[in-house]
Amino acid sequence: MTGKSLRPSSRALLPILCITLLVFVSSNAWAIPGDLSVEMELDERELEAEPREEPGTVVFHGNVTFTQPFYQYASATITADLDKNWSVTVSPPTVSSRGGGSVPFTVSVEAPTSARGGEVSSLDVVAEYSTRIGDPRVVSATATVKVKPWVGYRLNLTGPAELVLETGTTGTLRIPVRNVGNEPEYFSATVPYWYGLRPLGVTVVPPNRVLVQPKQELSLEFQVSLESGIVPRAYVFELVVDALSLEDGGEEATLDPRPLTARLYVTGESPPNDPYEGWQVGDPPESIPSWESVFGSQEWRANPDVDATGAKMVYDQAEGTDRVIYLGETEGSGARRLTNGHVDHHPVFSPNGQMIAFARMPDRIIMINLNGTELLEFGSELGQVNITDWSPSGDRLLFDSGGDIYELDLSTNMTWLLAGEPVDQWGAVYSLDGSRVFYVSFEAAGDKPEIWTMLSDGAGHIQLTFNDQSERTPSVSPNGRRVAFALSEPTLSGDRVCVMNSDGSDVRFFTDRSKTVFNVRWLPNGEALVAEVGMQDSSFHDIESVLYPWEDAGFPKNDGGTDGSTPGEGLWDMLLGTIGLSVMIAIVLMIVVAVAAVVVMGRRKRARAESAERLIEMTGRGHEGSGPTEVIRIVPEEERFRW
Repeated sequence: MTGKSLRPSSRALLPILCITLLVFVSSNAWAIPGDLSVEMELDERELEAEPREEPGTVVFHGNVTFTQPFYQYASATITADLDKNWSVTVSPPTVSSRGGGSVPFTVSVEAPTSARGGEVSSLDVVAEYSTRIGDPRVVSATATVKVKPWVGYRLNLTGPAELVLETGTTGTLRIPVRNVGNEPEYFSATVPYWYGLRPLGVTVVPPNRVLVQPKQELSLEFQVSLESGIVPRAYVFELVVDALSLEDGGEEATLDPRPLTARLYVTGESPPNDPYEGWQVGDPPESIPSWESVFGSQEWRANPDVDATGAKMVYDQAEGTDRVIYLGETEGSGARRLTNGHVDHHPVFSPNGQMIAFARMPDRIIMINLNGTELLEFGSELGQVNITDWSPSGDRLLFDSGGDIYELDLSTNMTWLLAGEPVDQWGAVYSLDGSRVFYVSFEAAGDKPEIWTMLSDGAGHIQLTFNDQSERTPSVSPNGRRVAFALSEPTLSGDRVCVMNSDGSDVRFFTDRSKTVFNVRWLPNGEALVAEVGMQDSSFHDIESVLYPWEDAGFPKNDGGTDGSTPGEGLWDMLLGTIGLSVMIAIVLMIVVAVAAVVVMGRRKRARAESAERLIEMTGRGHEGSGPTEVIRIVPEEERFRW
C-alpha cells in the first residue's frame, strides 16, 4: 500500500465544511459582525391618564423589528423608565425572532390617584440586543403620559343628615364632603326656598363657599336657629350641595348639584295651643259603615269621578298593557269603553257632565264627549301628568306632574305653576266656588304629608292637618263646607276616611281600616263617597263606595250635600266658546236662511197679487187658468233681500 491511498478525498470534506459553517452562522452566541439590525417604534407618543377614585392606566403599543441573514436567531430585552415614581410594566420583557420580522410589545403606565391634574411624566423605552463580535447595542423611543384634570366629590352620608336641638337654641348641621378629584375645587351649599320652614320657627343659614383640596375631607356647616315657641317634632327639609365647576368630570362620584335630605329633631315641652298637640281625630259615628263593591266583579279599576247628577261614573281600567277609560252608572251597571289602545288614566267630568278630560301617556291631556269622540288635545312638556279636578267655572283643569301642581287654562291653552319646588305636592281639588284649592304637601317641613289649602292663583298657603300621619286624596263636599281625605297611621295597616270642616277643624273618621284608600270622590247628594281602594296585603285595586252617616254624630242629615245650586253654569259658556260655538253658528245661519226664504216668498206672493190686479185693470179680465199670472218686475240690486 502507498501513502496516497490513505489521504481523504476533497469531495468527502465538502459536506463536513458546510455543516460546520451552518452551525457557526446559526449559533445563538455568535454572529457575523454587521449582519443584525434592530429597530423599535411606539404607536402612541402621548396618552392621557384619568386617575379618579382608582389609578388611571394607559397602554402604549410598540414593535421591535429584526433584520438578519441566514435565518439566524436573535433576541432583545425591553425596559421602560419614568421620571415619576409611578408603576410601569413591559409585556413581554423579551422579544425574539429567527430570520427577521416584527414582534409587538406593550408598555402599561399606572398614574396613581395622588397625581394632580395636568401633571406630565416622561417615558423612555429601550430595546437592548447583542452580536457575536462587539458590545451590546440599544434602540430607544420616548413618550409622555399626561394626567387628565377632573373634579369629583363624595357626601359621606349613609342616610339623611340629622341634628337634635332643644327649643330656643342654636346648633350646627354638618355635612361631610370629600374632594375625590385631582384638582382643588370650591364647594357651596344652599337651602332652597321653603314654604313652611321659617314661619314654623326654623332658620337655616348655609355656609359660604369653601375651597376643598384634592383628597381632602371637611364639613359644610349649616347654622340652625330655633325660636322658643317652636313645636317639638321632626322637621324634614332639603339642602343642595354643589361643586361650582365640574367641566371635566365629577358625575361618576356625585351628581352636581346634589339634593340632600336633612332631619331636624326638636325636643322640649310643647308650647300652648300647639296645633300638633291639639290635632286629633274625633269620635266616629255610632255605626261605622262598611265598604261596598260598586261593580260586583273584580277588575283593576282606579281613579273614579262622578258627574254633577250623581248618575254617572267615569274611571280607568287596566286591560293588558293598556289603561282604558270607562263610563257607567254610579251603581255599577251599563259600563262601556270610551278609549282603546292607549294608557289613559285619571279621568274627570266637566261641571255639567257633558265632557270628560283625562291624561294619556306619556304627556297628553285629552277631552272627549260621552260617546268617546275626541274633541280637544293638549300637549305637555312636563312629562306624565295626573288630572285631579275640573274647575266649577269649566275653563280650568288641575293636574300634578313631577311633584308639582299646575293649572291648565282651557281658553288660552296656558299652563300655570301653582305649587312647586322644593317639596312634593299632589292631589289638588277646587273648592265649591273655585276660589281655593285643597291639596297634599310636605310644606309643613315634616316627614309625613299634610292637607293644605291655597288660593287658586297659588298664593296664601294654609296648613289644615297637624300630625305625624300621612294624609291622601282630599275631596270637597258638594256644599263646600267639608273636606274628606284618607288618613294612614304609620303603626297601623289600612286607612281611615276622615271628614273635617274646610278650615281644618272638627275632624272625624267614619270607616274602618280594612282598605287602603286612594282618590276619594263625594257623591253630589252628600250621602256617600266612592274611592279607589286596595285590599290589605294585596296589590289589587278596585272601586268601592261607603256611606256618610253623620246624622249619627249629631250633624244634620245630608250635611255634606248640595245647597241647591246648579252646577256647571260656567262650563256652558266655555262650551259655547269651544266646541259648541260652531253648532250654534250653524243653527243661527239656518234660522237666518229660513227667515230670508219666508220674506222672499212673501214678497213674491205680494208681487203676484199686485200683477194680477194690474192685469185686471189693464185688460178688464183675469188670466184664464188655475191662478193669477205673475208679472215679472225687475228689482234693483240694492233693494233685493231687504228685510
